[in-house]
Amino acid sequence: MAVSYTPIQTFEAKQLSVDLLNTPKDFYQHNRRYSASLIMQLIYGHRIPTCLFLIPLLVRVLMPSLILIPFP
Repeated sequence: MAVSYTPIQTFEAKQLSVDLLNTPKDFYQHNRRYSASLIMQLIYGHRIPTCLFLIPLLVRVLMPSLILIPFP
């Protein structure tokens, strides 16, 4: 099964490399996008192309589970 993830991981690693070469000062944001995009693709089939896109998609995906968790 892990072999089937190889194309996704390779693509995201290449995108991370390009992002780091273009804007190295955003190192942490690029790594966050890489991790989030990889996880979202494997679980939900949605890619996260930029960090700006990260928050709305995650809120939309996670909102149903957040409603069920009682707030202390």
